[in-house]
Amino acid sequence: MDMVATTFYTNKDYKRAELLFERQIAEYSKQPELQEKILQTKIKLAKTLFALRDWQKALGFYEEIVKQFPNDTTIKPELIQCLKETKQYDRALEWCSAWVKENPENKSWCWQSRLDIAKIMFEQERYENVMSLINGFKAEDPTFGGERFKTSFQELDEQCSENLVHPDKVSQKLGSQEMSNLQDKK
Repeated sequence: MDMVATTFYTNKDYKRAELLFERQIAEYSKQPELQEKILQTKIKLAKTLFALRDWQKALGFYEEIVKQFPNDTTIKPELIQCLKETKQYDRALEWCSAWVKENPENKSWCWQSRLDIAKIMFEQERYENVMSLINGFKAEDPTFGGERFKTSFQELDEQCSENLVHPDKVSQKLGSQEMSNLQDKK
């Protein structure tokens, strides 16, 4: 059954793979000596659910797996992505903060995830929250994880300041964008 499920996964037939992985976990759970096999199957199921974009379900498995394999750097970005997709930004930021301190190898993707979350919050017009977040990042690391990220964070901070100082310009800008979008649709 494992080989069939893996073949389905490899061939991107994720729905069938999901069903077989779930069945395997149910069957192996009855046999304590197969705990390692269950864990490996849970990893495959988490990756399958990730591919299916079933973020909430995948998240549960990733949270369990990361406890078993705290040094596995392939699982962590997928866990963060699930948290972002389920709009659990605070939890994603907490994990990133811990992982940046834990291992320099995590630095690049953690800072990218932080930037992604800050941009999402900016799009939601949560300017004060974004500025607070950026100030916290700056206190942690004045380089913001490197020049690549530093420039982006500084630009975002400036845009937030501008939007807070001149909210009328933002609404005018948004209004003109909405008008041009309506004209584009015609």
